[in-house]
Amino acid sequence: MSEQERELGVVRIWQEDAVHLGVVWTDGKQSSFDTRLLRQLCPCAVCEADRQAGRFVVGDDVVPLRVQSVGNYAMKIVFSDGHDTGIFEYAWLHERG
Repeated sequence: MSEQERELGVVRIWQEDAVHLGVVWTDGKQSSFDTRLLRQLCPCAVCEADRQAGRFVVGDDVVPLRVQSVGNYAMKIVFSDGHDTGIFEYAWLHERG
């Protein structure tokens, strides 16, 4: 992990609308994420195995219920479909936002 990634953090997270999260990063960048897409890209082992097996399906009605910090490097999103094991690293999100 680079020094920049270690120092990367979140200043503010908010729900922009029913499916989008806004993030302001410590470097000043502002990002908007479609949480349905984040749910589809969930990096957890269960989702990865389901994707590889061709049985990964996420409904269009999935919305975020809660966002939690994971240490100082990631966030966890609890989704309305009950899924809550994906950890989204800040560096990964920052790169895509």
